Amino acid sequence: MIGPLIKKKRRFFDLKLFRQHLRRQKSEEIENEKRELLKMCAKDPPKNWDIRTFLERIEIGENIDEIEKCFKSWKEFVTITPKELFLIDCLTNEQRRKLWKYINKYNYGLYPEDSYDDFVKNFQAPPLENENKPWTQEDDKQLDYYINYYDVNFGDPWLYISWNMKRTFDQVQNKYVELYLKKQNKKRKCELCLTKCTTPLLMNRKFKLDPPFLFIVPSSQNFPTMNIFDYYHKECHSTNKKYEHNVYEKNNLENDPLYPSYGSLIFSNKFLPFVNKSCF
Repeated sequence: MIGPLIKKKRRFFDLKLFRQHLRRQKSEEIENEKRELLKMCAKDPPKNWDIRTFLERIEIGENIDEIEKCFKSWKEFVTITPKELFLIDCLTNEQRRKLWKYINKYNYGLYPEDSYDDFVKNFQAPPLENENKPWTQEDDKQLDYYINYYDVNFGDPWLYISWNMKRTFDQVQNKYVELYLKKQNKKRKCELCLTKCTTPLLMNRKFKLDPPFLFIVPSSQNFPTMNIFDYYHKECHSTNKKYEHNVYEKNNLENDPLYPSYGSLIFSNKFLPFVNKSCF
């Protein structure tokens, strides 16, 4: 007569099975601990909101009453896991996916999308210690020290300078322009010249494709412009050109028809009658 197999007593310690039990127990404890932490840190519901309001806003569909009864509290609702959602029989697979999607969005601050200010409030870092504060003499000395300490013309030193001074990038860079760059540029004359008007400027990730008729004109208040005579004089020396001093000397150019702009240095004699003298 054949009957069930007689289970023999174990004569040795099953280490493999013991490890499996330990691993399962440890994973269960970790999941329970995570769940308790989520409940402690769960976000409060929006004003005048409850579980039913949340389900209606996301348009969960039918069985709203049954779904609402499956959750005892708001914290239990917003901290639910996919495994627990799968155990709820009254939910369809589409409802489970939608519910899990919007609960995740809510916990990350992406739902409900009330306004741009709410989005900034959820994700923006706290303001720096000296942000939007007036500059003092001590701050100027500190900026002077960091500018000499870091190489301003290499890499991205503003990241370290702004962090050390507890100010934003724009504040530090604007102060650097006011204290140093404007003083340096006031000591030299700038050339007002046009680039190749038939080709647009270079397009890269920082600058969009600018139109070919875009001219950059420096401000005479911060950057003294170079007159045409000085520019012509410089061009002749840079290209080793010989020019007649008696004709192009500055003192003799007072008789020029376009004086004091010295426009005849760039316009030919044939084109001079058509030049609007009020523009030069």
